[in-house]
Formats: sequence, C-alpha cells, structure tokens
Amino acid sequence: MRIEDVDFNGLRALHHLLETRSVTQAARRLGTTQPNMSRSLARLREVFGDPLFVSTGRALEPTPMALALQPDVERALWALRTVFDPMVRQKREDEPFPLRVATSDYGTLVVLRPWLAQQAEARPMTTLRIVQPSLETIGALERGEVDLALIPRVDIDGLEQFVFRPIVDDEHVIVTRRGHPLTRGRATFERYLACGHVVVGNALPGLSTVQRAIARLERSRDVQVRVPSLLLALSLAAETELVATLPARIVRASGLPLTTRPLPFEVEPFTLHVVFHPRWTTDPRHRSIRESLISSSTARGRSRAST
Repeated sequence: MRIEDVDFNGLRALHHLLETRSVTQAARRLGTTQPNMSRSLARLREVFGDPLFVSTGRALEPTPMALALQPDVERALWALRTVFDPMVRQKREDEPFPLRVATSDYGTLVVLRPWLAQQAEARPMTTLRIVQPSLETIGALERGEVDLALIPRVDIDGLEQFVFRPIVDDEHVIVTRRGHPLTRGRATFERYLACGHVVVGNALPGLSTVQRAIARLERSRDVQVRVPSLLLALSLAAETELVATLPARIVRASGLPLTTRPLPFEVEPFTLHVVFHPRWTTDPRHRSIRESLISSSTARGRSRAST
C-alpha cells in the first residue's frame, strides 16, 4: 500500500472504535453520523482483509487483528498530531531529550559539568552520553548518532559542512605543581624549554597551537610523557616535576593543587565551539540546548571577569 492510499480519517475511526467498542459512540466522538461510521468500518475491513469487530449483543468485540493494530494506530495518530498540532509539538519539545555529545575533558568539565548543575531541575533530560571526539565524529554528526560536538575549529575535510558557534575563549598557561622550581623567579622561555613536559595526544589530527608556536620559533621542548586526556596531564603535573601547557579554564575546573603562570611566548587563543549538523538549526529542542549551553558559558565568563 502506498502512503497516498492511506485514509487518515480511517485511522481515527479505527482508534475510536477500539476505544468505545460502539459505532454510535465512535461516530459521536468524530462528530459524524452512524451511517458514515459504518461505511468507514466497511472500508477498514476491506483494507485489512479482516472483520476487525464482531457484534456481541450491543457491543463490538475486536478481533485479534484489531487488537494487534491498536498500539500501531495510536502511535500513528500521535505522530500526525505532533506534525499538525502546535500544542502537541510543544509537549514533545518538553519531553526528556537524551543528549549525545562528542567532546574532551575540557568540554566536559568547563562546559557540561556546570551546565548540568544549572539544568538539574529545569531541564527534563534523561541521559547524557559523552564520547571522545575523533575523525569518526564527522560521520557520527552526519548520521545523527551524535547531536553536537564541543571542539576547537580544526582544518579537517568534512567539518566544513557543519555549523560552528563559539562558546568558550581561553588562553594557554604553564601548569605545574605547587612549589615547582618554575614558579620561583621569572618563567623565561629557556627555563620553560628546559623542563620535562607532559602533553596530550590530539584526538583530532594536526599539531596543537602550542606545538605550532614553538615550531615557529624553531625550538622544541623535552616531551617526556604523552597522555590521552587533559585530566591525566593535570594529574601528572600536580604530582611530578613535569610541566603541562593547557587552557587555563580546565586547570581551575580540575580542582587539583596546581599553579599557573603566563607563557613566555605567544600562542593563539583557544576557542571551543558548539558544532552541529545544519539539519538541527531550527529544531526547537536542539536549539534550546545549544542556546542554554552558550548562555551558561557566557554568564560564567562574565562572572569571573568581574571578580
């Protein structure tokens, strides 16, 4: 059967017949006459090749096929109401939204954790699934397996098709344990390079902005440890002589006993973006979450700047 051949009024008739078990009452609910309802039932019997209802005195008894159809009929009518009824659409928009986000420790701690604390009572979200960003994120965003990503803007084929919205601006700093030798005196470029460093392997390909800045100066640092996450780098910096160079906000968000100092060389600012497929641009629930994330991060940035 083609969708063009479907009688949507017939679905409504079948729904009310299943609920009332009466041609008369079903007709009254639909605002039609009993003969019209009887004709609708006749068409339904022809479509499904089944009597659907048999008379048992004054009531109609649904056949096994009619009972099997009932949940599908209800779902189909709900879907139609969602399309055409603004009140139903609003109810759908207010339903729990399982959010799937591709981001690193930075996006989780700096953006999502404080946002979740704010939204705990206001937003009825059932689940939040966080995955590490990678080249697979491009395909996941395309297929709708990930709702949005919180990542910096990088030059990778395929990312140009998505919408980018800046959400956090940050600066890189030197990160060391409290009492580290680099915290005493001036943290010169030479002293910085002489330290042992812990760096985070990029989830997305390409040199980090710090690596690029050092390479432009035709120098290199002594990288002794590479780790897969920012939190591991912070933990090692807090407990060893290793130095990390990371965005400042992740250091504050970690709560670890760390000291930060400005870098003795220029590094381009770190900007995190909300990234999503254009199909979600006008979706009310998706847009509400995006705007909430951005406004929450902006408000926290203003609060810190005023203190």
